[in-house]
Amino acid sequence: MDAWSNALRNSASAWRWRAWRPPRRLWGPRPEADAHDATYRCGRQRCPVPNEAEIQMTTMTFDQFYREVYLPRHLDKACRAMHVLGLVASVAYVVFVVWLQIWWLLVFAPVLTYLIAWVGHLLVHNTPTFFEFPVWSFAGYWKMIGEIITGRI
Repeated sequence: MDAWSNALRNSASAWRWRAWRPPRRLWGPRPEADAHDATYRCGRQRCPVPNEAEIQMTTMTFDQFYREVYLPRHLDKACRAMHVLGLVASVAYVVFVVWLQIWWLLVFAPVLTYLIAWVGHLLVHNTPTFFEFPVWSFAGYWKMIGEIITGRI
């Protein structure tokens, strides 16, 4: 062997590099959740263990979500009326902005709709589904508005 490779092999940094191994927890068995704490340690932080409702949501269809989660939070007529009022106010706002031709104000149309709908949820003391399921709540909103207009609910 030449002197250069021998010196490299015997250097302290080369020894540390050869001896380094990733921590066992990267490929070892996953720690079980504590009975008292619904988290387990994954790396340096504590990660939540999915509960029964979260596991069920991964297998739930949109129709099940709409019937079992969305509609029960919108049973009160005042809440539904505020949702319809939010849509009407938003459409009026869009027409007004188009008439003024100030196009950047169109960004606030969804804010107006959701603000009025959230006031409806505050009136009946329940929580909107938008924070938990934003995509399905958006679709559920339009389905509920369609059912209100057609008289199904």
